[in-house]
Amino acid sequence: MTTADTWKEALDNAASEAWTDVARTVHEQALREVEREQLDDNGFDVARRVTDLADAIVTSAYDRSTSNNMKPHALVALGGFGRREMAPYSDIDLLFLFRREVDKSPEFISGVLHPLWDLGFDVGHSSRTVAEVVKMAREDVESCTAMMDGRLLAGDSDLFAEYAQRLFRRLPKSVPTQINKWRQARIDNKDSVQLLEPNVKDSPGGLRDIQTTLWVCNRRYGTTNIDELVTLGVLTVTEARWLKDGRRFLWWVRY
Repeated sequence: MTTADTWKEALDNAASEAWTDVARTVHEQALREVEREQLDDNGFDVARRVTDLADAIVTSAYDRSTSNNMKPHALVALGGFGRREMAPYSDIDLLFLFRREVDKSPEFISGVLHPLWDLGFDVGHSSRTVAEVVKMAREDVESCTAMMDGRLLAGDSDLFAEYAQRLFRRLPKSVPTQINKWRQARIDNKDSVQLLEPNVKDSPGGLRDIQTTLWVCNRRYGTTNIDELVTLGVLTVTEARWLKDGRRFLWWVRY
């Protein structure tokens, strides 16, 4: 049993009236454990472990809210949560995905969100059909990149596969150009490589630039896996090593 499985088991075994207290305890103890074990080694691994913790808490809240008579749905992690790149106390960005508008269930959605809010989590959420996802992705580049990072947490895997297939099939070819324009506008507006206190996430050369590179690769080559990009001839072995080492270092600094 993995550490994440242990966290999930403790949450699943908690009585309903004690779940919030158990979840808060698991969250605090797990963060201390993760930081103690890995902070001096690899910040990127810490991000993965913190995401595993969020997965355990969110899916436990989901399990307590869902019922057998639910219409087809999927709970999808977006953004940094979807990429499995979370810092302690990062926002949790969730998409409640449904096949049809009439399938949406406010009671179910509230049942997932309220326990997370009770824990003090900052939760961003949306409730959309697959058609609404595709429309939003074509209209707004920031929403598009968040949804490109989508990862299934729970629910209907076939519905999630349809979401991924339709999202990437319908994305305009201009997405890489739009992403680069969005990045450049952000740099022009507020960021500079000359800052005395640069932002590890958002300043030029930071984590957001690495994410931008991988978003473009995802649209053009169908993967964000650095090793696969080497196989495809997009990156050299040396460039892949630089990218991995840089990402690992920036996550270490962020912690």
